[in-house]
Amino acid sequence: MPLTLLSFHHFYSPIKLSTLHTLAHTHPTLYSGLYLQGRPGALLISSPSVAALQAYVKAVKRMRWQRVHNLGTSEREDHLLRLPAGALVSVEEMRGLVRAAGEYGGAGVEEWVRGAVRRGFGGGPR
Repeated sequence: MPLTLLSFHHFYSPIKLSTLHTLAHTHPTLYSGLYLQGRPGALLISSPSVAALQAYVKAVKRMRWQRVHNLGTSEREDHLLRLPAGALVSVEEMRGLVRAAGEYGGAGVEEWVRGAVRRGFGGGPR
């Protein structure tokens, strides 16, 4: 199940959060993921197919953001978040995003997210 990690300069808006939830529930393919509000913000999103994931990322990028970056996409079939379809789960800090990726996706997903965070944020959690 493909995963993508997006980073945002900041992510505070409850309207944007509501839009992300709506996109996850109303798109023909249901998505699930983890998000971090604040500065910086992050979104780890999972989808059953690469094409569906690309469509979700495109919709997110069309929203108005100061900066949004794709920190990486994993197309490995074993990289899967075990969350209910349409669920977006909040985490408190970047370290929490990495831990939750491991909790919901296993050690391989946690290591992939840790590497993407380190590459994208210049250090990240240890």
